[in-house]
Amino acid sequence: MWLSRIVTLILGVAVCFCLFVLVQVVSRGYASLGGYSFFKVVTGSMEPNLSVGELLLTKQIDPAEIAVDDIISFRSRSPGMIGAFITHRVIGKDVDEGGTVRLWTKGDANLVADVDPVTTDNLVGKVVWKSGGSFVSKIMSFLSGRYGFLVCIAFPMLLGAAWILRENIRAMRRDMQTILESIEQSNPEAESSAPAAGEMSESASEETPDAASTETSMEDEEYQQLCEKIRAELIEELKHSDEPKQPEQE
Repeated sequence: MWLSRIVTLILGVAVCFCLFVLVQVVSRGYASLGGYSFFKVVTGSMEPNLSVGELLLTKQIDPAEIAVDDIISFRSRSPGMIGAFITHRVIGKDVDEGGTVRLWTKGDANLVADVDPVTTDNLVGKVVWKSGGSFVSKIMSFLSGRYGFLVCIAFPMLLGAAWILRENIRAMRRDMQTILESIEQSNPEAESSAPAAGEMSESASEETPDAASTETSMEDEEYQQLCEKIRAELIEELKHSDEPKQPEQE
């Protein structure tokens, strides 16, 4: 029973985490946990330093703390790419007349710098870790994709739900077995009370005609046969429910 509660708790935490990530992705386009966010490189604008398919971990930081040569992720303001997430290197930094820090960026593989500066409004964070071309990068890249979502979230949730359902079915079978055992234990009492019923029919037969006595005897026999039939069916059903079943392979 305690194992079922643990699985239920883990399943509930997984569902809450999925909802948390979903709300963030829908509201601002990416998920952030404690100011940290994961991004995947999809273009070669930063090659050879950042290759396509690598995963990046960014940390939310104030633009004033970012230095030239840092790599940052931000939302593009360029026409045709508005809202797209870009990761480029900082090549310049200044402050405008209003006191706003501006970061000028450029992709390492690009020939020209980005036209629009990055400010607090469109800055996502500074890149603090990159996966590189290691085995970890391949695993993380897989997990961040569609099939990785199914493996890490959807499949475990379905498996946990199936496990909980199986435990509930087992509990129902145990309850049914208890009921059947109680019925079987109460059956001898019914048999012991049968002679008393017979005595009552005999005493009644002394005061009623032979036809009525015969009819009462037939009714008693039919009742006993019906009870025996019900008892046999319940015992047979209990035997079938007690047979061990092979677990299904998933």
